[in-house]
Amino acid sequence: MATDMSAIASSAESTILGTLLLDNAKLYEVQTKLQAEHFATAAHRRIFSAVVTLSEIGKSFELAELTNHLQRSSDLDKVGGVSYISELIDGAIVGRDLAPFTETVLDAAKRRHLRAVCEAVAGQAGEPSQSTEGCLTRLEDTILRLRTSGVGESAASVREIIPEVLNEMEAIRRMPTEAIGLTTGLLSLDRATTGIRNDEYWVLGALPSRGKTVLGIQIAAANAKAGVPTLFFSHEMTRRQLVRRILPAESGVSSSKIRDPRYATAQELSQVQETAAEIAQWPLWIADPDQLTARELVAIARLYIRRYGVKLIIVDYLQLIEAPGKELRERVGAASNALRAIPKTEGVPVVALSQLARPKDRNENSRPVMTDLKESGSIEAHAHVVLLLYRPKNEEGEWTGGDEVIIAEQREGVVGYERVHLDGQKLQFMERTTERARR
Repeated sequence: MATDMSAIASSAESTILGTLLLDNAKLYEVQTKLQAEHFATAAHRRIFSAVVTLSEIGKSFELAELTNHLQRSSDLDKVGGVSYISELIDGAIVGRDLAPFTETVLDAAKRRHLRAVCEAVAGQAGEPSQSTEGCLTRLEDTILRLRTSGVGESAASVREIIPEVLNEMEAIRRMPTEAIGLTTGLLSLDRATTGIRNDEYWVLGALPSRGKTVLGIQIAAANAKAGVPTLFFSHEMTRRQLVRRILPAESGVSSSKIRDPRYATAQELSQVQETAAEIAQWPLWIADPDQLTARELVAIARLYIRRYGVKLIIVDYLQLIEAPGKELRERVGAASNALRAIPKTEGVPVVALSQLARPKDRNENSRPVMTDLKESGSIEAHAHVVLLLYRPKNEEGEWTGGDEVIIAEQREGVVGYERVHLDGQKLQFMERTTERARR
């Protein structure tokens, strides 16, 4: 099989080179995919490098010019001489698309590289001095690079983009729901933000014990209940604790009775069991690792996107993700950067929960602002939407009920706030009024 694959790749390389010599303009199409290192045959690598060099200095690379260039660099005999280059031209396919041939060459190059790395890692894995984590990291990095190499042209003409935008607008006009994207679990917030769109990275910030996990779970539950495959990373709670947070809102049985069912009636217990059976059918996955690096989290997310078709990812919370960096600011920035790459590369939105710093020059009842986001520089730069939870207390230290979800940043929309209150028994945010505030 290896021999067959090599022969197919070599034939595709010859076709590409022969065609380029007759149609120099094709080089710009090929270069979006291939580099000299992708060619398996040494002679083909030298010829392609010579073609690129001639192109860069503004010269043609027809047979005579290419032959002279290779002669001057003492490479002509190494590629098989003029006779071999002439044979390449005989196999040219002028007027046809080279894309299938470039894909064949690129695929073969990926296979060779993967095989070489696997062999090297296998050798390392047998050495006591090499760590398992180091071997896995090298293999994982290679796979990710291979997945993203040869992506082709990254720019598109505005002529191509305009119809896409207009078609999207028309599709949105026909939507029967308030949210264009996925729901936030709050109708007023859906209206204000148009929902969580596929290519967006959201950050939800709050002080400790202000309900950020409650709202994160509410978002996950609302979408999973609607049939949207959802993945929830819970660094702070176990999977059982998180499910116990879902049950009160869905069953109508208070959270205190879920926590201590000795106080629940038989009817309430029956209702919880029926609700649990319904929740068990939701497309919701919960990961509750003790420690997880940003790289591992992204790898798990991509696995679940491909295996189960996950359409929404929620992470609780940013500051608990392990990431490279000497200082907390660097680590949080690296974690945030890793998360925001998921919507861009996978088309799956991410909602990341984040701690707010306790205000030093203000009291705890002060309305939170963007700068309260811990290590906020990177977070606010990465996020498409930033939500901040505001839950004031009275003089006795009790919640007033005058809660708000502040839309502190929205790249393609207005900022402002939505009036809500947290129902402590249902463990769910409810809307206080249909009136919405904007600024």
